[in-house]
Parts: sequence; structure tokens; C-alpha cells
Amino acid sequence: PISSVPAALWPTLPPFGEYWMPAVLHDYLYRNTHMPKEKCDSILLEAMQGRCVPDVQSKAIYEGVRIGGWKAFQEDRQAA
Repeated sequence: PISSVPAALWPTLPPFGEYWMPAVLHDYLYRNTHMPKEKCDSILLEAMQGRCVPDVQSKAIYEGVRIGGWKAFQEDRQAA
């Protein structure tokens, strides 16, 4: 499995690594729960910390979805 990192970021954050499992969980939370976006995003950060993803990577990924994840969140909620 791979995470849904945008292809433009693959040179820096490839779609696999220690963060792939938390990213898949995050995608699931967006698509299949009624949790607010902020809660889904905070669970992603917590899951990455639990998988010992380096702080620089986990914070970059978290900030990326916190700031830029609204479109995906809205699309996933409409598709559900």
C-alpha cells in the first residue's frame, strides 16, 4: 500500500515509508467517518508519532493535510 502523497511531492516524501500506515488510516477517517477534519488530522499526527516517523517528516505531512487537505476532505465526504 501507498499513501496519498501528491505526486509532485514524491521526490521529498515518497508514497511509502514509515508514514504509509498512518496515511492510509487518515484516508480512511476522511472517507468513512463523521469525525471533523481537525480530529482526522490530529489522529494522523499521533499515529505517525506512534510509528516513530521523524519529527520533520511527521510535522511536514501533518501541516500539509491541515492546510491543504480541505479539498480531499470535502470530496471524500461527498463520495461517502
